[in-house]
Amino acid sequence: MSIYLAYDGSINGDWVARYAICLAAHQPFRHLHAIHVDTGEFTNDWLRAKLNLIEEECRASEVTIDVDTLPLQRSVEASLADTVAPSPDSLLICGTRLRTGRRGYLSGTISEKLLAWHGSNVVAIRVVQPGLLGAPHDVLLPLLGRPKESPTTLTFVQWIAPEIRRLRILQAIQVGHGAFRRLTPQQLSKFRRDGFLVAQEIENRLIAETALEDRMIDAGVRVTDDWAKDTIIYASRHKSQLICLEAPFPTTTTRLFRADPIERLLADAPCDVALFRGA
Repeated sequence: MSIYLAYDGSINGDWVARYAICLAAHQPFRHLHAIHVDTGEFTNDWLRAKLNLIEEECRASEVTIDVDTLPLQRSVEASLADTVAPSPDSLLICGTRLRTGRRGYLSGTISEKLLAWHGSNVVAIRVVQPGLLGAPHDVLLPLLGRPKESPTTLTFVQWIAPEIRRLRILQAIQVGHGAFRRLTPQQLSKFRRDGFLVAQEIENRLIAETALEDRMIDAGVRVTDDWAKDTIIYASRHKSQLICLEAPFPTTTTRLFRADPIERLLADAPCDVALFRGA
């Protein structure tokens, strides 16, 4: 697999780079391709010093690195998409906003636009715990609803599996607020049974396709009228280090980021969050 890092020169970009290095270290070719689109925000000397530090971290992890600095043309996201080889075997790694101000962590960002691009796999990472150095050992995998097919996040989990010591699968079954209040014990029991079957299917697949063992995986089910809140509570309770979630398709609701569950999750999660979109 080819690993690409969209590097913006910020401190947040340095933290995201550690995820890219860690992922590259587990690939057969142990190679990372870093791409910086020059927007004029940093001087050449400043950028070179920052890239030198990333290159040193790559050498320490026995990862080779190529760096491309591109002039800004149509847009940053277009320059990145033109450089990344469009392939299901390519992964582009980028970051969310570090601070939001009056904006969301994802809404309106270059990362959101890249997640909507179908050329390759893309993951946007919000780093809350930079001390993990991009190597989370306790991962939470929320599943929303009953998927008709395996979620694409399984691909990302397989790539980070060498670092995982504990994987928690949370099948979150979203019910409307009014319907949630009227659930009977029988309905609740059926939701939980169905949810556990889905979680068990995912667990069995991961055991079959990765080095993860049954003792390393826990499966839970939550019937909820607010999956984002329950995911945050679950991650806090179990001291998760990374929440790995399938990225939503951008919609007009993303502009109302204060009401967007993804934005609430990014804002309030006690740990790093990876939003993944498969090719």
